[in-house]
Amino acid sequence: MTPEQATHFKAQLIPLFAQLPIGVADTDIEGNIVQVNPHALQLIMPMAIQQGISGMNLLDVLDAYWPELRALISTRNQFSGRLLDQQPVQLPMIGHPDGETRQFVFTIEKIDEGHLLFFFNDLTTYLRKLNAPRTTQP
Repeated sequence: MTPEQATHFKAQLIPLFAQLPIGVADTDIEGNIVQVNPHALQLIMPMAIQQGISGMNLLDVLDAYWPELRALISTRNQFSGRLLDQQPVQLPMIGHPDGETRQFVFTIEKIDEGHLLFFFNDLTTYLRKLNAPRTTQP
């Protein structure tokens, strides 16, 4: 994708951000948030608050839960393209009394040399329901 195509692609996505039922964050290559949708805020702000940080850098927020992510992104040398595709990640909640682990899924797209687009969601509740024992009616 050329830089011009990336800019055009990004401009088309902006109006859709707020409506998506998953978290979407547009960041620079260092993880500083450029744009974020409401669902992403709902997912990342509790993690930022637990750490006592602002939450304005997505990679900083995720460092405590997924320390390998920053290195994984830096080792992918392509100009653009998919870095992760629906990668399941268990994120242990820091300071949670029962050691709860949340089940997230991440897709990360490198838009150009300077921008990343994160798509993510917390699937914990869905997976609990899916894996719950089924009761049969007599």
